[in-house]
Amino acid sequence: IGPAGAAVYVTTAFAAAFVLALMVDKVDIAPHLKPVPALAGQTAPPIRPTVPQIPSPPPSCSSPEEALWAGWQAESRAAWHRALALLRSMAWLIAVGVGLGLAIGLLVPADALASIAGADNPLAVPAAAAAGVPLYFGTELFIPIGDALHAKGVGTGSIVALVIAGAGANIPEFALLTKIARGRVVAAFFAYVFVVATVAGLLTDLIL
Repeated sequence: IGPAGAAVYVTTAFAAAFVLALMVDKVDIAPHLKPVPALAGQTAPPIRPTVPQIPSPPPSCSSPEEALWAGWQAESRAAWHRALALLRSMAWLIAVGVGLGLAIGLLVPADALASIAGADNPLAVPAAAAAGVPLYFGTELFIPIGDALHAKGVGTGSIVALVIAGAGANIPEFALLTKIARGRVVAAFFAYVFVVATVAGLLTDLIL
């Protein structure tokens, strides 16, 4: 896509990630998250502090929900057990999602994508962003796909939109997010990625 297209891609992806982090920091999404230990089917092992106990402050200074920091060793061990438990609970979902995404990406010919996101389609960029969602590829694997699509007349903006959507919102990510977040958060995330991919594609076409 050339240096200019690559610059648009990198800048847009960085800005989108930064804005999303700010939005999540400002909006309380905790009520829309699922309890991880319950999903994992087991609770993490209890944390045994490895540092001397500190006398509890007066009730006015702390809430009963607050827990003392138990030290890096104990905290990292508990976090590792929780991560493994969560991974075990959703490993099959991720495997199925990766398999479906790879199958779609390998079996759908470039001609089909070119017909959706061709230059003669006025909605080529959003169509490319929508088409990229079910695909699952690392961004480096989009290089040969991008070359094939460009050779068939697909615009650079559509290719950028396809790359961002395919890398940012795909079937494995959907499977992962549905295990840790409720439907509203998942829908908002996918809508955000779709908008970012469309904007990046339109900016690429505008600049180039």
